[in-house]
Amino acid sequence: AGYAVWRGIADFVLDQTIGTETWGSGARFGVHAAAHEQVYWYATNSCAADMPCQSEGNRAELLRRFQGWHAPIEAIIAATDESHIIRNDIYDRAPLRSWCDGRVALLGDAAHATTPNLGQGACLALEDGVVLAKRLAQGFAAAPVDIAAALHAYETQRIARTTAIQRRSRRLGQISQLQHPWICGARNMIAHRIPKAMLERQMRWLFEPDLEVK
Repeated sequence: AGYAVWRGIADFVLDQTIGTETWGSGARFGVHAAAHEQVYWYATNSCAADMPCQSEGNRAELLRRFQGWHAPIEAIIAATDESHIIRNDIYDRAPLRSWCDGRVALLGDAAHATTPNLGQGACLALEDGVVLAKRLAQGFAAAPVDIAAALHAYETQRIARTTAIQRRSRRLGQISQLQHPWICGARNMIAHRIPKAMLERQMRWLFEPDLEVK
């Protein structure tokens, strides 16, 4: 996808309970409060795939990359043990046109692996499981039993939503990883002017999926 992500857990007490994500030029830093006076955080940076980590180690590299960013970003990185940081390249793939073949069906990442920009990968897998279970129950209740039809109905109900989320997550990643200073300035200005009602409508669409079957 053109960028890598570092993820870590730090012993750190935040003074807010709401997670945040800060955008820079080709980089982002997100942080969320966790249990036991810890925080979960992630950082991205635009780079080629398989670019090796600097010999200084992940923490030192991140402290260098995020030097001067607003508090408490540097303090959170510094509070993270090197062994608690992982780095992965982010990969993307085009949405599949079909998940089913007869009595075989895919679900979760096998069907619709998505970049992590909307935080919906595991959520979509759980939604799949709910709809699949309901559709299979219908298939077993039919006379005669028709599992292939139940799997096709599951795919039909789910594929439009998962495809839309895959594409939105890809676009969000592209926008948030922009690097040209002027383009980043325009992006930030537009983001500040997005109506709250529009954002809330998008969140409702993400977090209130239709899991009913007819």
